[in-house]
Amino acid sequence: MLHPPNLSAREKEILPSLLAGATRTEIASEIGISTETVKIHVRNILKKFEMLNVRDGFSRLSEYQTHFGVGGYQMDRFINSAECRVNVVHPTQEIVVSTRINLTVMAEEIDKFIFTLLRPDCKFSASVENHDVIGPIEQDGRSLFSFLPNKKLRKGDTYEYKINVTIKAKKNKAIDQWLEETSFRAAFRSYEIQFSDTACVEKFGFQVFSGLHELNNYPFQVNQGDTWLKCSDHLPQVPLRVKLWWQ
Repeated sequence: MLHPPNLSAREKEILPSLLAGATRTEIASEIGISTETVKIHVRNILKKFEMLNVRDGFSRLSEYQTHFGVGGYQMDRFINSAECRVNVVHPTQEIVVSTRINLTVMAEEIDKFIFTLLRPDCKFSASVENHDVIGPIEQDGRSLFSFLPNKKLRKGDTYEYKINVTIKAKKNKAIDQWLEETSFRAAFRSYEIQFSDTACVEKFGFQVFSGLHELNNYPFQVNQGDTWLKCSDHLPQVPLRVKLWWQ
């Protein structure tokens, strides 16, 4: 997805009616402003999307409305890049997962970040570089962690952070995969496995799922060596689940 522009509250209010085919006069009457003011807002919307008219930009405008608009999912962020790296210290006993996120704030503000871990059969510890982590809070079989940004984040701000998670197997359990779930729209994502010198494995690979359906031909750019694998996603879909596995 191309990086979405930041629309004003009034522009977001106008967009659903614009996509529904309402005239400028109808929109003006609906929200109680003049037709000329509506025209100015529409011109600003098209300018921000670098489009000449609604018809030519309908697909991208609709995508924005679905994920960020009034009545849509109203996501509070857009992911500019997300890089997940799984370092397999021991092929069945220990992994270290590092995820670096760079984002743009799409809501009026963001005052807290939350991330979730679902590994009830393992012991784990989590940290965020240069941030204090709150948690975990156990909820519905998941462990929720949160942290506060180092500055007040307003619409249009960019922010970057790195989450580090160490996972160790419990007695008589084995770690042979890492599952990453994505739900926020993004411009780029990557997933990497790196095996240490002592982590001897016979096979390793990846699988991609949308819901319960496996996507066999998902358009990853894949690079692989004897002890590593990297999947780059330049057109990320959501929601998506990526499983990195080894044997």
